[in-house]
Amino acid sequence: MGNNNKIQLGDTTNELAEEIHKSWYEFVAGQYIQPPVPSLLQFKSLLEVAYLSTMEMEEGRPTKFTICCSAKGRLVKRDGIDEKIESWPFETNRTFNVQEIRRLAAAADPDSTAIWVQFAKKQNSRLEIHGLLSVGSSWATARSAYSYFYLSLPNTLTVRGLSPGHLAVYQGGYAVGQIKSGTVQVGDLPLGFMDLLGAYPIFKEGHSLLRDEIIIPKHEYINEWHEFEWIAYVNVILAIVNSIKLQGHGGALIVSSSQSKIIENHTVKVKYQYSPQKHYLREAFVDFMNCRHKHSDRLVFLQEHGKPTKNDQQLNFTFFKLVEAEKRLSENTIFAGKLSGTDGALLLTADLKLLGFGTEIRLDRIPSDVKVYKVTPSTHEADEKEEELDSEQFGMRHRSAIKLCSQCKDIIIFVVSQDGGISLIWNKDTKVFFRSEIKTANLNMVLS
Repeated sequence: MGNNNKIQLGDTTNELAEEIHKSWYEFVAGQYIQPPVPSLLQFKSLLEVAYLSTMEMEEGRPTKFTICCSAKGRLVKRDGIDEKIESWPFETNRTFNVQEIRRLAAAADPDSTAIWVQFAKKQNSRLEIHGLLSVGSSWATARSAYSYFYLSLPNTLTVRGLSPGHLAVYQGGYAVGQIKSGTVQVGDLPLGFMDLLGAYPIFKEGHSLLRDEIIIPKHEYINEWHEFEWIAYVNVILAIVNSIKLQGHGGALIVSSSQSKIIENHTVKVKYQYSPQKHYLREAFVDFMNCRHKHSDRLVFLQEHGKPTKNDQQLNFTFFKLVEAEKRLSENTIFAGKLSGTDGALLLTADLKLLGFGTEIRLDRIPSDVKVYKVTPSTHEADEKEEELDSEQFGMRHRSAIKLCSQCKDIIIFVVSQDGGISLIWNKDTKVFFRSEIKTANLNMVLS
């Protein structure tokens, strides 16, 4: 048994290493300069040790980490810019093995600190742990949809251990492959927006309602500001889901149509219901978008008229207002997500009115004639498959969400499991659809 598992592990990590290594200079087009890549033998060693490290436990918690792998004697800079990363080399290099990764992971927050691994030019030379890199937390904050301003990742081969058996590989800031649930994916990874297709009717309604309060830019091209606005709207909802995930106890977010009557018809009972006048989240989003549009409009105006932007007082003022508005919006999404600590779901309207929390679904059972289908992820919508499921196989939180969606066509529900997995449940044409392992990364960071 042990030997078979070892062979299967080697096959999986070796396959990922081989596929990424042979396509290293083809993932990103244009003028992008790829970071140095170790030999295939070193690459295989890197991924095997990293993968085994994800299986280690530290005080009952899975080992999570970020490894940046660079060439010996080469300064580590940020991807795409000439800025050195703060480096903390050890006096003596450490052996690159599972035990050292597990020990260092306890001291190195994977969202701000990387374990610095170096490789020599000699193809069969061993990898060594050279120290730590302080990469900052802004990338992780932005990836969770809390921010739009961030420092890029190091220009290195980067490996992130996210959960047991889940390893993601980056070329600088670009995701190029992963192992998840024993499956190897390289290059054409499923994008986050594909996971959310079932939510788009609700999202479109919400964005349309908010549009009436957002100022239309005068100078910026419509496709640019409108696309940013749409992504920012979706990101607000994803940020709340990510905030629930960060609490570590699971929870659910119900997003309803503004016309939904689920409270009035007693389909749900909201234990902690807010006054209708308290819509700080909605106000924060509208203010953020208006500040963003004003700043972008000023920048486009100056560029079109050939005027310098560096010392423009009005541009500096609009940027300051934009940063403050972004901070307020982020704080509102985090505040909302933390409310999931109370039993019951959060209830949010599509136009970002936080109605309350501790929401109880008041339905006895899933109707016998309701069909539940699992949607299998794919890189293309046309290739997605539907598999009928037995609703009794789910846990209590998922069954409750399926009950509600079976009776309500005008809602979607994000369910966050205690282990951090996220599912989306919705109703379409009297069928209930279920999609697991939803990606909730900032949609503005397409390849992250």
